[in-house]
Amino acid sequence: MNQEEFRVIPGYENYGVTSTGAIKSFERDLVLKQYRLDGYAIVDTFRGSLTETLPVHRAVALAWIPNPDPTSSIVVNHKDGNRLNNDWNNLEWTTYSGNNYHAVNTGLRSDNIPCRVREFQTGLVHEFSSMAQAAKFMGLTKDAPIAQLQLKKFGSLIKDRFEFRFDDDPTPWFYESRSELVPPSRYMVRVRESNGDSREIYSNRNMLKDYQLYDSPYGKSIPGLAKYANEKYPDKSFEVRDSYSEAQRRTTRATKLSQRTRVKARYDGDVMWFESLTKAAHHFDVDRSCIVSRIESGEDLDGWTFTTLPS
Repeated sequence: MNQEEFRVIPGYENYGVTSTGAIKSFERDLVLKQYRLDGYAIVDTFRGSLTETLPVHRAVALAWIPNPDPTSSIVVNHKDGNRLNNDWNNLEWTTYSGNNYHAVNTGLRSDNIPCRVREFQTGLVHEFSSMAQAAKFMGLTKDAPIAQLQLKKFGSLIKDRFEFRFDDDPTPWFYESRSELVPPSRYMVRVRESNGDSREIYSNRNMLKDYQLYDSPYGKSIPGLAKYANEKYPDKSFEVRDSYSEAQRRTTRATKLSQRTRVKARYDGDVMWFESLTKAAHHFDVDRSCIVSRIESGEDLDGWTFTTLPS
């Protein structure tokens, strides 16, 4: 296998990955710098105004390892337990339960991952030598799945009291600089003013009201509103962060697999097919509802017209 070959990463068509985990932006012709989060190597990818964190091991698996059961095998496991060994030979697709079983039996799940827990009310940070100890402290079962500890929405708290971090996670505590609870939200928009001031927004209702975006041509979701806001207010910057992990998105897509609708996009003589409304929306960098409205009204989007066919 050619280790220097950059294969296109499914779902991230502007990026390629080698069998050993180097990730390249085709658009910028640049190999991306990797960071560490929860002990895993990650890179930042971009789709329009949306920044998305991509774990390196998942990118390698998507591009290099056939998945025998995409519906249930949605987790990528490191065979040797080393989260930084992202060679394709060290990775395998598995289920959530299979991943937890492997972690317990290799000692990774209960013994070898130092972690911390912060209390929202007091600000006290407690250190633990294992996830099992941390889970017990928070009133969870000692074998609580990682997904129950690693809440993905901004503002979420475990049992309305705790934040959890792996010891080597440099991410600041969400509530370290906030004294009031934030309604859990998948998206966060950081608005930067021309004078250097900034604020954070967590709901599309506030985006609509504060910046009068009711006529948004890109739909009413936060990514669509942020795209319109960047056009409407060129003196400001609206940066979107998405808190969902790739595993969560794949789980959501799997449960809706039977409900998908194929989309046909036509521009003069050019035709493109998409396996879902969501994929069409991602390709054109608009909200899903924008594609739906164009299908229903027959209006074009930058010259492209859309029709559907049940899959």
